[in-house]
Amino acid sequence: MQERHDIYVRAHAPLPSKRQRLRRAPAKWPEYALIFDTETTLDPTQKLNFGCFRRYRLGYSGYACIDEGLFHSDVLGRVERKVLERYVNNPVNVPATERFVVQIKLKLIDRAHFISHVFWRAVRNGDLIVGFNLPFDLSRLAVKFTNAKKDGWSLLLTSRTSKKTGEIEIEPEKPRIVITSLNSKMAFVKLGSIWNREEWPREARFLDLRTLTWALRNRSYSLETVSYTH
Repeated sequence: MQERHDIYVRAHAPLPSKRQRLRRAPAKWPEYALIFDTETTLDPTQKLNFGCFRRYRLGYSGYACIDEGLFHSDVLGRVERKVLERYVNNPVNVPATERFVVQIKLKLIDRAHFISHVFWRAVRNGDLIVGFNLPFDLSRLAVKFTNAKKDGWSLLLTSRTSKKTGEIEIEPEKPRIVITSLNSKMAFVKLGSIWNREEWPREARFLDLRTLTWALRNRSYSLETVSYTH
C-alpha cells in the first residue's frame, strides 16, 4: 500500500543588485518602433544591396508611421543608385507617414547614415526594433563579425577613419550586436561590449516576426507567405 508524504524544498533566491532595483521596468509597448528589411546581392555572399525602414510612434489608435525611407550599401554602384533615385523621386511612391510637417518624399540614405542616425538612435532610446528573420538582416548591416564568447556571433556595425593611420577601423565606442541562436527559428539578440553604460541606459528590444509567427502558429513562414496569413 502506498503512503502519501509531504515534501519540503528549500530554495535560495538571490536579492537583486542595487542597479537592478533602481532600473525602471520598460514599458510594455515602447513609444517608438523601428521596422526594417534588407535586400541582398544574388551571389553567394548575399551582401547588402539596399533596404527599407519605417519609424512608428504609439498613439491612441496604435502605432502610426512618422518616417519612411530607403538605405543602400555604402559601395553601391552608380547604376543601382540611379534606380533607387528614380524610385524615391516617383510621385507614386509617396511615404505612408502620418505627421506634421508632411513627409512628401522617401528618404534615400546610405547604410552608414542609417546605422548612425536611425538604428543607434532607436537602440539608445529603447525603441522596439522589428524585422522578419532579424539575425540575417542585422548581419547584412555589419561591417565585420567575430565569434561571441558564449557561442553565436558578435556583429560590428560602425567603422571610422583612424586619426593615427588614416585607415578604416572599428569604432569601439559603439556596442556590438550579439546573436545567439537556439535553433533554426529562435535566437537571442542583445548588446555586447558596451564601454559607457550611461550612454546606453536601456535594454535593446528586438522582435523577430519569424519567431513570433512560429510561436503563434507552430509553422514556419517566409516573408511572402506570412503576408497572406490572418
